[in-house]
Amino acid sequence: MAEMQQSFGGVGIVISLRGDPPKLTIVAQPEPGTPAAKYDFRPGDIIEAIDGEPTQGKSRADILERMRGPVGAPVQLTIVHRDEQKAIQITIRRAVIETDTVK
Repeated sequence: MAEMQQSFGGVGIVISLRGDPPKLTIVAQPEPGTPAAKYDFRPGDIIEAIDGEPTQGKSRADILERMRGPVGAPVQLTIVHRDEQKAIQITIRRAVIETDTVK
């Protein structure tokens, strides 16, 4: 429903399940003006956990449900940058994310 309305509470990163086994991967630079644009997210980064819950084995729908939420509410992401080993935790406050009807 949120995608049909073209706005929702989120952080502004584009994700995909990639690899074998599938890992939650950031596929593009964060959209300018979104909460994620203020942080060092990079294409190829892996999101290992959302609010402390591992993403491994979760469906895309389950992941989106955890990443999206009320505007202003925090979400904690555990990230491993591409070509690095150490996980870092980033807490971001959700904002209204507008999606284009056509790209």
